[in-house]
Amino acid sequence: MARTKLALQYDWKAFSLGRVEEKQMPTVQPVIIGALGGSGTRSFVSILRQAGQWMGDWNDPKTEDALAMRVFLARWFDDIFASIQADSPAPARAVNAFYRATQIHRTELSDPMMPWGWKNPRNMWLIPFYAQFFPGLKFIHVVRDGRDMALSKNQFLLQEHGDAVLGKQWRQNPIQSQLDLWERGNRLAQTSAERYLNPNNYLLIKYEDLCTNPDAAVKSMFDFLEVPLSEEILAACMKLISPSRRIGSWESSRASELENMEPRVFDALREFGYV
Repeated sequence: MARTKLALQYDWKAFSLGRVEEKQMPTVQPVIIGALGGSGTRSFVSILRQAGQWMGDWNDPKTEDALAMRVFLARWFDDIFASIQADSPAPARAVNAFYRATQIHRTELSDPMMPWGWKNPRNMWLIPFYAQFFPGLKFIHVVRDGRDMALSKNQFLLQEHGDAVLGKQWRQNPIQSQLDLWERGNRLAQTSAERYLNPNNYLLIKYEDLCTNPDAAVKSMFDFLEVPLSEEILAACMKLISPSRRIGSWESSRASELENMEPRVFDALREFGYV
């Protein structure tokens, strides 16, 4: 399918109602990246490409989000998340849409047996759903200091899915709601991985570690993928890392939500190594 034709599929109806040519997922298990939006996951995609991982050709150039998966999640995230919370099957149309999104995402993959995957921040909420189709998937969970995330201008998940995840009351205090999303989403990703994934198929990595100790962070990713890392490739990966100037920006904030933090959020910060 040509790229121009792919653009025509940027419509949820095409994913929900379009014909699925083959209701069978690839045998090669994907590597999936997830985080709270704004966690710096774009550079992780670039590093995975250096490891020989195909992460999509039809991606948002600003974020490296796979566009086929973005369309799918824009329409079906709320329904799938609700089914996970209720411990019930996802809607059949959502499943059909996921098959189709996967097919479209992989259209330009030259070798169907090549290592592949995709990145979208919302992935971290849906590990149980993905594991149904890819029981051997590898998941890279990127976490960033929740205090910086609370002050981030990137509130996409909150704006688009806040009602589904937190309830309509989130609008009363967006900063607190961002903290709630950070705490709930990261804990959910971790507990879901423990329940649904092989322990060797889950990697938790802090964005700050990628910035302050990039050699070790990159090596941990290559080890996770079981790919040898040469000095030449390591040097290439170093050039892909551009630390955010906003790391630690929360320290200059006087937001009451940060000064009087909810105990469960503080506990999560401690568990993820931030306090």
